[in-house]
Amino acid sequence: MDVEVYYAGQRSGTMPYTSVPAFRLFCKQNGFQIRWDAEQKRIDLDSGLRGKVCVLAAGGAGKDASYEWEIVNRVQAFLSDYGAEIVMGEPAKILKKDVAIRFSVKEIRASVPPKLIVFRSENESRRTLIDCLHHELKQTGMTCVVKLQREARSASSGIAIQFQLPQGTDAEQRKAYGESIAFYLSSGILHYFLTGLRISPLSYLSLHLLKAFGGGAAADDADSADVADSAAAETAAYSGGTIEQQEAAPTEPAETEAAMAAQTTEAQPDHDTAAAGTDEAEPEASLQGAGPLPETFRQAEASRLEAEVFFDYTVLRSDVENRPFLLIGNICVKNTGTEALYNPVVCLRADPADSIKMGGQILPPNLVETLGVQSTAGIKGWRYLEDDWFTQAKERGEYWMGPIHPVRIEPKATETFQNFQFSVVKPETGNTVTVEGYVFFQEQGLQFAANNRIALSL
Repeated sequence: MDVEVYYAGQRSGTMPYTSVPAFRLFCKQNGFQIRWDAEQKRIDLDSGLRGKVCVLAAGGAGKDASYEWEIVNRVQAFLSDYGAEIVMGEPAKILKKDVAIRFSVKEIRASVPPKLIVFRSENESRRTLIDCLHHELKQTGMTCVVKLQREARSASSGIAIQFQLPQGTDAEQRKAYGESIAFYLSSGILHYFLTGLRISPLSYLSLHLLKAFGGGAAADDADSADVADSAAAETAAYSGGTIEQQEAAPTEPAETEAAMAAQTTEAQPDHDTAAAGTDEAEPEASLQGAGPLPETFRQAEASRLEAEVFFDYTVLRSDVENRPFLLIGNICVKNTGTEALYNPVVCLRADPADSIKMGGQILPPNLVETLGVQSTAGIKGWRYLEDDWFTQAKERGEYWMGPIHPVRIEPKATETFQNFQFSVVKPETGNTVTVEGYVFFQEQGLQFAANNRIALSL
């Protein structure tokens, strides 16, 4: 059974019904507004900025503001595709607004270089917005400063931005200044939505922009439909022609001398065990406190202890030369057996090791107590298993992680290690970077390799 998928009211395709739960979580994690109609078997997606209001005004009383409005109209054109409501008018008269900006131009002596001023009041409550605008407007190459506003202004009147334009500037140069200001002013507003309102930029790219990145195939969820493929086809941004998705599962890890800190259901792990072994060795675990693992990890066929592991990811590519790629992903563990699975340990292995640096919300062991997310059930989240995780990552390219809290995966349920982030740079030799995933259940003597791997051709 297929489900109809609509984006901003326009039909964008179909996806298998069995993929809907994972797709829904993917969209929520990345900030999309999503509505699921179970009766009609229909998904409606909207931009993460839907419902946000941006008010733009130009000029001041008693003077020609045609040049200011020309720039403000360009800002409106840049922002019109992202889902927010762009209102042109007097900010003080509009009650509901998330961003309000008044742009003006002042002519100065011809001998003085052009300058941009972002004004703030003494008791400024919109510091984050001002910082975002200032940060982006500096990219115009013109001097840009934040200046205290002498006259008192109401917060409802918006942020005032003034462009000081040298007298006698010719029409072509005025046009070039205007285009540059409009471009980076739009970027500043979007930067605020990302930083101040914590709305993922992935969620407000229009559908045709998302598809323009290349529409590459995404991660494969084996027997069921392509969960991440459906997600990526409709929502994820891929770098055109640079992503190579490997369908074949990686080979099972061989036995090595690698070690990791054990975790148990009731207690925090011992972090004294270090990983060792050759660069060629595949990841394996020996667990302190629980004795050595069986000679090989295996799926216990008799008791139907089974799982499928797959990557669901997005790759964002910068237009700036030599800027690292950003890889944002999840690794999903679906229990396909008849028995519950307990406390997964995840190993992500990158090759070459020095081409990838991991980020995201994974905590070092010594910071779990102070920085872990507190809930009614205790501290939650994910942590590195090794105190020297950074050294191990540099030497072996392996990142070992486990949940801080006990995890139980019931049959047919899926547990997701969410939003890991990799910064990816071109390797010194060759042009391919790969990430492979493995999940261990040490209490049950199981290990599963991901059905797909991530391969980037840079």
